[in-house]
Amino acid sequence: MRTEEKVLGVDVSICASALEAIFAECDRYDHDETGGRILGTFRRERDGALGITVNGVIGPGPNARRSSSSFFQDGEYQAQVFRHVERTHPDIEHLGNWHTHHVNGYPTLSGGDVETYQRIVNHQNHNLDFFYALLVVARNPEASGLDRYRARHYVLFRDDNRVHEVDVERISVTDEAVIWPTDTDLVRPTPLPDVTIRVQDKTTLERLYPDIRSYQSKRANAFYWRGAVRLIDDSVIQLTVPELMDDEQPPKPFYQVFVKDMPEVCSTIVKQLGEQHFQSAAEAVYSCEQQMNRALYQAVLGAEG
Repeated sequence: MRTEEKVLGVDVSICASALEAIFAECDRYDHDETGGRILGTFRRERDGALGITVNGVIGPGPNARRSSSSFFQDGEYQAQVFRHVERTHPDIEHLGNWHTHHVNGYPTLSGGDVETYQRIVNHQNHNLDFFYALLVVARNPEASGLDRYRARHYVLFRDDNRVHEVDVERISVTDEAVIWPTDTDLVRPTPLPDVTIRVQDKTTLERLYPDIRSYQSKRANAFYWRGAVRLIDDSVIQLTVPELMDDEQPPKPFYQVFVKDMPEVCSTIVKQLGEQHFQSAAEAVYSCEQQMNRALYQAVLGAEG
């Protein structure tokens, strides 16, 4: 039976740039779980106390697979990065993994997480007798910087079926240099809007426009909505609604709507829509639908007159 308890005698020190790399990845994937590996060193005291120092993190890799409730890392990519880091930092260890539940609201490690971590720490090829797990559990929408997410820290030990949580008072964030990603490799994304806008859009669009889906372009570092909307004449238009940032400080999001396959009578409306800025994706889609339906209705009235 699984038990979870606070652990005594374990301290965790994590460099701010490593934590920022984790949170930046969470920013990029605010609808799906994501994660990676944790790099660093550790020390054992005579009384058995354990000190964990996190010097870097490896991202999920280009072939990682994600959903809102699961995540599978690109192990081949991560192994290549670790070997590269190991050549210049031979004392570095793979301390554990990090991943996120902030997209699904699950406040602790899942049963599958624990089963995987226990299998790793008890494996004969795992050269440490512990496994450290950092779990991002929530976004703080009113905060910024390293306060914008809340994380929990766990340690699992070999031949021990308990899950030990490290007390928040024993977690410290330092200004030590990060090993990986290096300062030049660390990509700091364009500031994102309060994710509650996206959550509200997701709720509204799923209910009213089930064919509209959200997408993330990693190459362009862009977030957008795309899908089909059926109009009153039974024609179907294809919409793309990108999320853009204005030039204010701090930047604020706005949305535009672009239409394909529209009825000919709506061409003027489409041009006007492309010049408008909306406060949310749902507002953009709804406004587009209403204006185009009005144009279709007026065209019918004109034909009948």
